[in-house]
Amino acid sequence: MKHQFLLFKPILSFLLCGILSCSSSAFAEEQENKCLRPETTPAVPDGRRASEQEMKSAMTEVREYLDANSAFRECIRKLLKKSNESTSEAVLQAAMRLIEETQETDELLGDLFNQQVRVYKSVNPAF
Repeated sequence: MKHQFLLFKPILSFLLCGILSCSSSAFAEEQENKCLRPETTPAVPDGRRASEQEMKSAMTEVREYLDANSAFRECIRKLLKKSNESTSEAVLQAAMRLIEETQETDELLGDLFNQQVRVYKSVNPAF
């Protein structure tokens, strides 16, 4: 089964302005730079054909991606905590969807990578 990860570039300036009721685009740009969502999902090599170095490189890329997504979620959560009562329900729901999407992507990516590690180990028992 081929996994596809759909990643959308977030429109954080809209989200953050809604959460924080910002009044200037400069403030939105400053905040947007603080909550960065990874733009691409790392490729997971085929465990049957990958070299040891490819698997190790992929592991590093996957870990960095998962760490970046975790930091993104934490940043959104902090912004939600700072939000005021006038924040619309739609903006709050959009923020929660971003958190859920990145968590689901992380789980799928982790499962796929672990599956390929098992395949790699079955083909390369000395690993």
